[in-house]
Amino acid sequence: MQFLHQWFESQARSRPDAIALLFEDKPLSYAALNRRANQWAHRLRTMGVGPDSRVALCLNRGVDLIVTVLATLKAGGAYVPLDPNYPADRLAFMLADSGAQVILTENLLANRLVDTRAPILLVDALAERLDEAPVNCENPVVLDLQPEHLAFIIYTSGSTGQPKGVLNHHAGLANLMPQLAEQFLLDSDSRVLQFASPSFDASVLEIAMALCFGGTLCLAPREAMLPGDQLLNTLRRHGVTHLTLPPSALSVLGPDAEMPSVQTLTVAGEAVAPSLVRRWAGRHRMINIYGPTETTIYVTSHRCNPEQSGGTPIGRPLRNVPIYILDEALRPVERGELGEIYVGGPAVSRGYLGRPELTQERFVPDIFGGKRGARLYRTGDLARTLPDGSIEFIGRLDHQVKLRGFRIELGEVEAKLGECEGVGEVVVLAREDTPGEKRLV
Repeated sequence: MQFLHQWFESQARSRPDAIALLFEDKPLSYAALNRRANQWAHRLRTMGVGPDSRVALCLNRGVDLIVTVLATLKAGGAYVPLDPNYPADRLAFMLADSGAQVILTENLLANRLVDTRAPILLVDALAERLDEAPVNCENPVVLDLQPEHLAFIIYTSGSTGQPKGVLNHHAGLANLMPQLAEQFLLDSDSRVLQFASPSFDASVLEIAMALCFGGTLCLAPREAMLPGDQLLNTLRRHGVTHLTLPPSALSVLGPDAEMPSVQTLTVAGEAVAPSLVRRWAGRHRMINIYGPTETTIYVTSHRCNPEQSGGTPIGRPLRNVPIYILDEALRPVERGELGEIYVGGPAVSRGYLGRPELTQERFVPDIFGGKRGARLYRTGDLARTLPDGSIEFIGRLDHQVKLRGFRIELGEVEAKLGECEGVGEVVVLAREDTPGEKRLV
């Protein structure tokens, strides 16, 4: 079993001079990226970082963010991404809740991280000092790193209370990695855009798609990623071949938008309307993926067909990831009947950080797999199995909607919007072409 950073190290050995990162037309080779990541990994090791240690990363999009992600994994720790665009109180909560042992940030962001006892290292200020220590450039070896140890902690939106840290381990990534190349047709010519915020697990997918298969990860400032002309210009400028977007971002692109270099277009994070499939699946290899944060990025995938009728399936499970559609008594429903999606296997995370009761509620014993201690994650998502065996997502069981990518209780939306000037009422629509989907108008 290979961990994500070991996949990257294999590419750095075999293709040292190939371009690993491209940021604002400035390339960085695999050898250079590996060297910088190793320098930081050794620095983290001297600070006691090892298996299950948490390292908070609060950095703007760019080379340093990718360097520190790899460095944390190489040191054996788990990284906790903190989006610098989040409100200060949210950042403060996540820092305190995560129990980060070290914080890596940059000069311009350090004043946003207050009331923390963890040491803060300024990546930009220390770069030259680390370059003077070539002895720290070898790949570190963490002998006691196991698949069940943490790789990263992603905080959910916290729509029903405080944000929750999801404990994602290496086992889930290790199961996913060998399947990426065949699903997304990845090779050394691939150019993958790093579109997702580091606080969303889609960013882990983008990093792996590029750096674990010899391709190039294309980076750009946040403003260059805004859906519309800015995003289209970024795609053309970098010759992006692999793009992952939430359907809401894809829908902003007009019907005449062109993405000539994009070969594989992946949609994730939200239900995708058939109208988007009809518009884009004929021009690109379009893949719809599904997976809650609690199940290591994604667990099902579906190759979209522009000629399909009805809703867009979320597809079939990945290898080694059993998925069950169950009724309230945890009994499998008949094909075509509605039930809740339960996910098993190595994709299931360790649970929620510091939330044992919630973990017990959402992660239940696996009564089907026969493996001692195995658990199923209850997604809260309603679905059914189609005649061809693929799964169709219907909606949420808890009456949540997604507003700008965040899950929010419907009653909460009505209350908040009702307080705003110019908002008379909230109208909830369930459209025929997207059963169960709720939209705000």
